[in-house]
Amino acid sequence: MTSLSANNYQTSIVLFNDCSSVDLKDSILVNYHCLSQSSLSFSCFAFAINSTGFEVIDLHDTSITTCNGGVALGYKKYEYSNFVVLDSLYDWKIYISVLGRGHTNSCISNINTNFYMESLLYISNGANSNPIANDGADTRMFTLYSFCKNSFIDVDGDSLAYEFINPLLDSLNAVTYNYPYSASSFMPSVTPITLDSVSGNVCMNLGVGFIGITKLQITEWRTINNQKIKVGVSQFDMFVYSYEVHNNAPVLSGMDFDLSKQYSPLDTIYTEDFFAEDTIRFHIYAYDIDSGLNSNCANAHQLEIKLISKDTALSTANIEFVNNNTDSSYVDFVWVP
Repeated sequence: MTSLSANNYQTSIVLFNDCSSVDLKDSILVNYHCLSQSSLSFSCFAFAINSTGFEVIDLHDTSITTCNGGVALGYKKYEYSNFVVLDSLYDWKIYISVLGRGHTNSCISNINTNFYMESLLYISNGANSNPIANDGADTRMFTLYSFCKNSFIDVDGDSLAYEFINPLLDSLNAVTYNYPYSASSFMPSVTPITLDSVSGNVCMNLGVGFIGITKLQITEWRTINNQKIKVGVSQFDMFVYSYEVHNNAPVLSGMDFDLSKQYSPLDTIYTEDFFAEDTIRFHIYAYDIDSGLNSNCANAHQLEIKLISKDTALSTANIEFVNNNTDSSYVDFVWVP
């Protein structure tokens, strides 16, 4: 839920659907329950936005998926949205109930057929928005590698606190886990699964192919009249499918002042002296050792180094991401002080 103005809100829903099943509908029924004045409660549809229902491509695996007639499990992403007016004198629970949560190894599957998602919005405390996912969702992860995800941002600048809770089948009943799994231990991780309650980072190290599920609950807090007040609660299903791929993470070089466009172990982070008005230029190179192997597809994706931090003194620097038509690429950094 995003506050647009006054009592006007936008509801956004993102669902991922297994391509081996029936495609999702063009609309999702959303229920708006007024917590203290039930006569104001109502339901309405959120409709699919343009170009929704596209496959989420796994850039590290070239197998043909079920979305394209293959056997590898594929997923499509569906996005829905609507606009509603909510009475700001009362607090609201917004929820959806959808048939068809997929089978998981960690749960008893014969009752794992429905999922229920809710969000609480305490707008009687003032205009509030619920947090939104900053990157949608990661639908694939790779065994033997740690996975960390910073899950949500909040447009109001509220403080967010994260915790694992049981995924729900309806408003009262949760999924039943097979022993020894639980909401906080939903996958067979080599190291214990951890969740940073402040940042929302989820970390695990998966060693076997497995399908697990848990739910993130995000509670929003705001200081109002010098008191810490709960202004919203959101839930986010994490359906995790892990499998083994024969791939290695790219190797990142340090600062390459020779502009060689080649990875070298001699590249490192070090200091270099420049005179005033000298042009400072260097490359940072990312090299994928799998790009030429027969078992891996060269040019499988446009590898990019996504973020270089810089302070305000470097605001005029030019940072260009360059791909050299392989799985490897480099960043060209140019700055004239």
